[in-house]
Amino acid sequence: MFDSVLEVVAHEFRYELQYIFIPKLVAAINNGELDSSHLCKVEDWSIWDYYTCEKGCDVEMLDVGNNYNLILYTFPEPNEIPEALYGAVLLNSVTNKAEYYTLECGWKGAWIIGNMTLERHRNYGNLQSRELEDFVKWVTDRIKK
Repeated sequence: MFDSVLEVVAHEFRYELQYIFIPKLVAAINNGELDSSHLCKVEDWSIWDYYTCEKGCDVEMLDVGNNYNLILYTFPEPNEIPEALYGAVLLNSVTNKAEYYTLECGWKGAWIIGNMTLERHRNYGNLQSRELEDFVKWVTDRIKK
């Protein structure tokens, strides 16, 4: 019983990190209230480690060309819908504008591409693979659109 209560709490905090906290950071950056360097300072996010009893996420920044950087988050393995396996902030280094995308656990083993802002959650449909490279390619293809 105790373990199931802990898992519910851990899920709530994983959800909070993936779908509320990171979108709030992105909104603050888009509004000029925060510097984009905060997207990579996961060591300052240790509250998530404490409450989820696991490492909150790993982060990596990639230069993907055309004045864009990709801040890539690898979250713990999702335990339930709609937890994300990956998150990615596509950041224009000239305008300092950012978009946040997720690869979410879906029904029957599906992996769903999502986009989060403070106002909405948009789904772009299934990604055929849960592989990091496929997710990165899908997100970086947004540069051309």
